[in-house]
Amino acid sequence: MRRSRAPAKSGVLLARTPDPRTVAGIGIAALLLFCVLLSMVATRSHNNRVDEFVAARVDSYARHNDTAVRAARAMTFFGSTMWLSIVVILSTFVFCLRRRPVAGCQLIGVALVSSGAVAVVKRLVARPRPLGGTIAHAAGYAFPSGHATNSTAIYGMLTMLVLGTTQFGRPRRALEIGTGVLIIVIAASRVVLGVHWVTDVIAGIALGVFIDAAAWFFLRRYRTLRWRPGRGETLPRSSALM
Repeated sequence: MRRSRAPAKSGVLLARTPDPRTVAGIGIAALLLFCVLLSMVATRSHNNRVDEFVAARVDSYARHNDTAVRAARAMTFFGSTMWLSIVVILSTFVFCLRRRPVAGCQLIGVALVSSGAVAVVKRLVARPRPLGGTIAHAAGYAFPSGHATNSTAIYGMLTMLVLGTTQFGRPRRALEIGTGVLIIVIAASRVVLGVHWVTDVIAGIALGVFIDAAAWFFLRRYRTLRWRPGRGETLPRSSALM
């Protein structure tokens, strides 16, 4: 029996188009989680036992583990406003060099929306930060965590733009997983340093995921996320990400 020959592998491993229903489901779930936490914190309807329990255990561990504290200080820097601003500016510059200025504008837009949303919610909720922490200090209100929200929104959008506007092969899955791990570690570092309650960082991640999901639909509508063939290469019609 004659075996059918498998199609030749292309030099570029193309991404599968995400299911809009899946993206919508993730975005709605993230928004609902954020709204539930927001209502609990804003109305003071929760007794804060979970936050206090986690804070006490983490603080007790951190006080006897200098390595964990140093690691948390190092990782929290990658979610700081200064570092994220550098990431956005450099990424936009690279997108412009690659003749993808719209992608750079999308990243800037997501960064502005994320920062603005954090500032508005913090001022409305006015939740105090954990008391008694001596490991680190931070100004302003606690809910939601700006580090968690902005890291999720910016790193998540940057990952989508990199995978959607450039040729990206086998490291695709590693980049997606690496982005998720980086976001979680940055969020956890805020709890380890004692400057946020655990619900602050969970709400921040949820808000960032919702912003990225909403931006995904915007990018999909305006066809910003598409695989681009290199010089001398052609891609099939089904290769477009959106």
